Parts: sequence; structure tokens; C-alpha cells
Amino acid sequence: MGFGEEEITDKQRECCAVLVMQRLLEKYSKKHCLSFDEAFAIFVNSGLYSELFNYKTRLWTEGPDYLLQIFEDNINSTQKSSQ
Repeated sequence: MGFGEEEITDKQRECCAVLVMQRLLEKYSKKHCLSFDEAFAIFVNSGLYSELFNYKTRLWTEGPDYLLQIFEDNINSTQKSSQ
């Protein structure tokens, strides 16, 4: 039996978002030889952070690999537009 959207609380959504964010940042920091705190600072300043915790986007339901790809795409597009 699956959960209906109304059966999931915001506290549960937040927990999922935090867990997926942690996994994403572990992968990102390892891949780019950064500390977790450095990776977290970059992530917090990205648009993805706000989207992840806006539960209407449902990004909290995605896996860390998917979010890592979006995060890196976002960083790359931001860097290209600032050049």
C-alpha cells in the first residue's frame, strides 16, 4: 500500500530532503575534492537548495545522483553566463 500525498507530513518531507541533500553533498564534495562544509556553502547559495525545500517541486522524492546532475548543470550554466 503506497502513501497518498496527504499522508506525508512536512516533517517527513523535510527529513527526506535533508537526507538526499546530505548524500548529494557527500558525492559532490568527494568528486570535487572539497570539504562537506565547502560543498554545503555552494549548495545553499544555489537555486536548487530553495527548490529542494519547496515541497511542491517534489525534488525531495528524487535520488542524490539525479539532484547532483541538476546541481552541476546549474553551476555550469551560472559560470558560463557570468563569463
